[in-house]
Amino acid sequence: MADEASIKKLLSSIIGRPAGTPADTLSAPAQPDEQQPQVHFDGVNLAGADLTLADLSGLILIGVNLRYSYLLCADLSRSDLSKADLTGVNLSGAYLNLANLTGATLTKANLSRTNFSCATLTNSQLCDASLLHSDLSTSNLTGADLSDTNLSEANLNSANLTGATLKKAKLHRTDLSGANLTKARINQADLNGASLNRANLAGADLSQAQLHYVCLINANLSGANLAGVNLNNAALNDAILYDANLTDTDFTGANLRGAKINEATQFVGKWRLIWEIVNLKVEGRELKGANLSDALLCGTTLRRANLMEANCVNTNFRVSNFWRANLSGANFSDANLSDVNLCDANLSNTNLSGVNLTMAFLFNTNLKNAILKGAKLNKSQLRDAQFINAELTEALFIGADLTGADFTGAQVKNARFGENVGMTEALREDLLNRGAIFKL
Repeated sequence: MADEASIKKLLSSIIGRPAGTPADTLSAPAQPDEQQPQVHFDGVNLAGADLTLADLSGLILIGVNLRYSYLLCADLSRSDLSKADLTGVNLSGAYLNLANLTGATLTKANLSRTNFSCATLTNSQLCDASLLHSDLSTSNLTGADLSDTNLSEANLNSANLTGATLKKAKLHRTDLSGANLTKARINQADLNGASLNRANLAGADLSQAQLHYVCLINANLSGANLAGVNLNNAALNDAILYDANLTDTDFTGANLRGAKINEATQFVGKWRLIWEIVNLKVEGRELKGANLSDALLCGTTLRRANLMEANCVNTNFRVSNFWRANLSGANFSDANLSDVNLCDANLSNTNLSGVNLTMAFLFNTNLKNAILKGAKLNKSQLRDAQFINAELTEALFIGADLTGADFTGAQVKNARFGENVGMTEALREDLLNRGAIFKL
């Protein structure tokens, strides 16, 4: 409840009243020995008032005019500001937790670092407002208009945004974990780096939104419109995508492990194939000429798979299993193949330039005529690997096991060796004569 000093400050700030409103209709604070009544300022005009640091908690301010007023760090917790006009107000650092702002207008307001936790903002107007770093956790924003609003790094954990409009809103690194965004309009919004783990986005419109590095783990996207959305490096582990529109959606580097789709999910072409490889373990899969570029395929099982002439440029296959797979003629340039199993695999004529093969297993692997220019094979197991006529210029073999490896005819200029198990004096001298460099 507001203190007497704040009430006096508020009364002295009134710069006008509706015609015919007597002054004695404005409630005054109770006497010290009396029970404090509810204090009403319904419909009063406080436009432009300076109420910085004021304690206005618990006041009834229904329909009040606070346009362009100053309420920095003010306490309005539990106050009733329903239908209030707060256009352009500065509430930076203020406390509005448990406040009622149903139908309030906060267009262009400065609400940065403001506490709205558990507040009711149903059908409120927050267009073009700044809520940077604000706390809206567990708040009710059902039907609110947040178009063009800056909510970057705000806390909306478990907030209710059912049917809200967030078109073109800035939600960069915003916490929306567990939020209800059912049928929300979030099209063209910036959600880069946002957390939407366990959020309910059923029926939401996210068309043309930016969702780089967004976390959607266990999120419900049933019936959501994600057409044209950029989900680069997003985490969609165990997300529900039933009936979702994924037309032209970009899943470059996205984690689709455990994501759930159905026959109605509009998910075709390259990315559906990626989903199948990640979630449906099939040995000996036919992938000749497939486009797997820029995908996240860590830990996948591709034993005995046919990847001849496949496009795997910049794909992350870390810790995957390619045992006895046929990768002949495929393009794996700049791919991540660290810790993979390529034992007994066929990589003849394969482009592996710039690839990361650190700590990979290539026992008895066929790398004849392969291109490994600038590849990293540090600490890899290369026992009996065949590098016959391979391009190994500037490749790194530090700490690799070369027991029985065959470098006949390989181009090794500026390739770096050192601390290698299985490096014979004869092989060392041969490699040095062909331009290899040995770590001292």
